[in-house]
Amino acid sequence: MDSRNFVITIAVLLTVSVAVLVYFVVPDVREGTILRLAERALTKTDPQNAERLYDKALKLNPENREALIGKALAIFMRARLSYDNAVVEEFTKLAETLLSKDDSAEAWRLIGLTRSLQQKYDEAIEAYNNALARDPNNPAYLAEQGHVYDLKGDNKKAVELYRRSFEIKPSDFAALQLGLSLVHEKKNKEANVIFEELVRKSEDKYVVAQAADMLGASRLRKGNFAEAESFFKKSLVAWPDYPDALANYGFFFVVMKNYPKAEELFTQALKMEPANIRAWQYLGMLRTFEKKYDEAESAFQKGIAELGNDPTVMSHFAERMATLRYELSKVKALQGATKDALKFLQEAILLNPSLKTVAAQESRFMTVFDNIKNNPEFLKIIK
Repeated sequence: MDSRNFVITIAVLLTVSVAVLVYFVVPDVREGTILRLAERALTKTDPQNAERLYDKALKLNPENREALIGKALAIFMRARLSYDNAVVEEFTKLAETLLSKDDSAEAWRLIGLTRSLQQKYDEAIEAYNNALARDPNNPAYLAEQGHVYDLKGDNKKAVELYRRSFEIKPSDFAALQLGLSLVHEKKNKEANVIFEELVRKSEDKYVVAQAADMLGASRLRKGNFAEAESFFKKSLVAWPDYPDALANYGFFFVVMKNYPKAEELFTQALKMEPANIRAWQYLGMLRTFEKKYDEAESAFQKGIAELGNDPTVMSHFAERMATLRYELSKVKALQGATKDALKFLQEAILLNPSLKTVAAQESRFMTVFDNIKNNPEFLKIIK
């Protein structure tokens, strides 16, 4: 243990010792002390400990509104991190019960979070409007409503709300979401500045994990493999089961031609989040490189199925949907299934017209389209 960690450990132990002393000596202060410790645990992204502490506070006072709302937020955090529908249902039930008793801004915020998890984005936005009507400049509500607009596919409105939130009170959550939205707008340089700052300074391990993962993916695209791997490792140290980082790090090993390691990481990502589209896409690409075309097709089809046909989802993930179809068109071309290859290629280009240029280049310099590159329909599509 280095000296800094030793000092931090002692400070934490002293804090806990004081809290324990107050707990047994001053009953009126005991409840407030527990709430402050619970709030700190929530800030440190430790939902299990936060929920345990809020339950302690509720045993002292079952009607404590702050403890009820704090417990709901802890359960929400667990729902976001566990990918467990049962936890989502638990959070939804508690949020709706609170709203039935309390028409406050925080109660409406919880409904906004609930509807967001349920992918009922218009209802979530309306819930946040109700929260903001009661507390107009609350930076957390603004950032969370921005995230809903982001999920809905309205990136411009999302960025506006993230910026407003950050101007009122800078937060790691708002900064992270702003960075992700800037990536969506292809403003990667500005986004990377934000991500690098978060990796250096944020105390929220989940924010660090997401920011480091984005930086790893950015470095990988540029061919800076040493830095890419360094950032992926930082991401997974902060959050060992983060599915996106596992998938991206797996793709790093595909590029490095370490296929067994890549498969191991994709398997781990899909175990944590079976609906992780990025992992299905990269697994399909791995199987294509291995010339296991039936397995590649299966992986791409699973990714497409996970995206579904919801127009909101389709607008938000248009590029990823296009990529899945484009990769599937290559598999079909390699299998000699010309009709299907042309169908998926056309669908991909409709979703992302820039793939027309990619297909034209790959037909010239690579072999993936050799079976169809002289087909008149193929030449018409890429013209």
